[in-house]
Amino acid sequence: MKDSFTLNELIQFSDNMFHNAKKKHLSDDSHNDESSVLPDDRIIANILNYSRALNVIRTKRAGTINLLMN
Repeated sequence: MKDSFTLNELIQFSDNMFHNAKKKHLSDDSHNDESSVLPDDRIIANILNYSRALNVIRTKRAGTINLLMN
């Protein structure tokens, strides 16, 4: 099982969750206003946790190193 994920995978996950929420919202026929669709609290927490755990180090010899510190 994969224990970590890349930033691209996180973005893809959040996009999918947003589009699923948008489809559900539009199918409810309550409002057709896209601005009223908000991401789930779990998505926001995942993004914030990822940003807290990510450590980016720039070195002269190796370039940029991304460390996931969890």
